[in-house]
This record gives sequence, structure tokens and C-alpha cells, in this order.
Amino acid sequence: MHAYLRQFYRIFGVMFDASKATSGYDIDLYWSGEPYNTFLASLRQFLAPLNVLGDADRYLKLSGIQYLEVILENTASIIHKMGQTPASEAEVYKAVRHILESVFPSAKTPKSNFFKTAQEYKPDILIPELSSAIEYKHANNEAKLKAVIAQISDDVKGYTGDDDYNLFYAVFYVTNDFWGKAKFEKAWEEKNFPKNWRPYYIVGK
Repeated sequence: MHAYLRQFYRIFGVMFDASKATSGYDIDLYWSGEPYNTFLASLRQFLAPLNVLGDADRYLKLSGIQYLEVILENTASIIHKMGQTPASEAEVYKAVRHILESVFPSAKTPKSNFFKTAQEYKPDILIPELSSAIEYKHANNEAKLKAVIAQISDDVKGYTGDDDYNLFYAVFYVTNDFWGKAKFEKAWEEKNFPKNWRPYYIVGK
């Protein structure tokens, strides 16, 4: 507990700054879409392991999402360290999936109900414990990159009807930096995808 207290002081400071604590707000893009106080959110997350909060599970899930996003951001590094040069979408997500399955056990045998009249939609990776689905896209030229961004529009419509999943990731693995991150983010913004869809632009080889 002494070590835990030292961590508390390191994160929140020895002196309590009420003005700063009450003025910091952000938008909860993961669930509610509503503004929340960042100090209280950090405090709840810090206290969650002590099991003194009724909504501790929500903040443990938020911690899990942070781990997930770090893994997705490091897709290129993971593939590079494995010595692979993926030539397809399947080769990309298979290289990362075993990492995710090690961190999130529920990703090993997931189920979903994304059924539509004409077809069943199957995300590349599902993580039930985080209510998250991940779709990987592979592009080896600029034209293909434009095409796979357009494909996400169909995925957005298809990945509905299953209340167990409410956060979706689109990871674009490109073999060269065709656009740069700024142009990619602009193209994504112009599509007006739902806020619960989060993109990643990953430059590999």
C-alpha cells in the first residue's frame, strides 16, 4: 500500500489542485458519447484494483482497450519482428491475432451475430471482453488504399445488430507511405464514419 500511495502522488500530485481537477473534460467516444471529467476518470481507474467502486469493471475494460490500441498501433513492428512480409489482409491479421489472443483470452473462440439477409459479416478479430471488433485492410498501392477505405462503408452497415460489440477498429496496413497520416485522416474524416469506428494507418513493407 505504501508503494501504491507513492504511485498516487506521482500521478495526481502531493497537493490537490481543485481548480485543475474540476476544469478538465473530454468526450467519451467509446461508450456514451458524453463529456466526462478526466480527473475523476483517472481516479476511478487508479482505484479500480482495490475493488471499492461499483463501476470498476468499466474502467478495467477501458484499461484493456488502451492495451489493445497499443498493439494495433504496433502492427508493423510486430510483423517486422516476426520476419514476415505480408502480401494480403489475411497474412497481416493472422500475424497480430496470436498476440491479441495471448492478451485477451476471449479472442480465441469469439462469436458474433452480424447476420444480414444476403450474407454474414465476419470481422477479422473479435474481442468479446472489450466489446470490440477489428477489421484489417491491406494496400500495396494508392488505388487499393482508396478501394479498401470505401470497403469500410459496407462494413459499417454490416457490423450492426449485435449488441455485444460497440467499438470497431479499421487497421489499414500499407506497404508504402502512399498518402501520409495527415491525408489519410482527412480522407477518413470526409467519409463521416460513426464515432465508434476508429482508424489506424500503419506503414509496413
